Amino acid sequence: MAINKKSHILLLAAISLCSFIAGSFSGVDRLIISEFTQSAKESTSYSSQKSKYRGTRIHSYFSPDGGAEAAILRELDKDCQSVTVALYFFTRRELAEALVKAKMRGASVEVLLDKSQENRKDSLVDLLLASDIPVYIDTEHRIMHNKFAIIGKSTVITGSQNWTYSAEKKNAENTLVIRNNYHLASKYRDTFQALKGKARLLVRSRKE
Repeated sequence: MAINKKSHILLLAAISLCSFIAGSFSGVDRLIISEFTQSAKESTSYSSQKSKYRGTRIHSYFSPDGGAEAAILRELDKDCQSVTVALYFFTRRELAEALVKAKMRGASVEVLLDKSQENRKDSLVDLLLASDIPVYIDTEHRIMHNKFAIIGKSTVITGSQNWTYSAEKKNAENTLVIRNNYHLASKYRDTFQALKGKARLLVRSRKE
């Protein structure tokens, strides 16, 4: 089977992810290879790919301009009880406003950021705090380099892409939207709680 460089990288990432989700490598490689290799042959541009395994739906997006931000916005716009976000950089206002809307709909929203975001001029920390969204600053690690979100009980968004303009429009990035996997969402939620337990809750003095 001839596999070009781009599809080869995609196959390896997808196989590794599905292996973790399913807890077994049996059968996953053939499923992903058959679906993703065919998609790679049909398109040479940055685009969305999708797969399904045992009820888990996986959509992958490749920046720049590969639809990742639109996919994230669609997930944030859904009615859910909770939205949990951990990011290294967060400067994309459209995504921050989507979190605010989720909060206004009654969802529990929490955000954890790297310490570099606390005082950046383009940081959206103040917008989040003004909307009563708790923001936690990681001070335990040299860099808090995670980029993931947990939507409700069974959806995970993860990958290399920060929630920034450059990540969406200029950088080579990848984003996975994984739905209908309660076990994986629980693992990410546990990771967030562990990070949050050692982080500092950010408090700003309100201006009169």
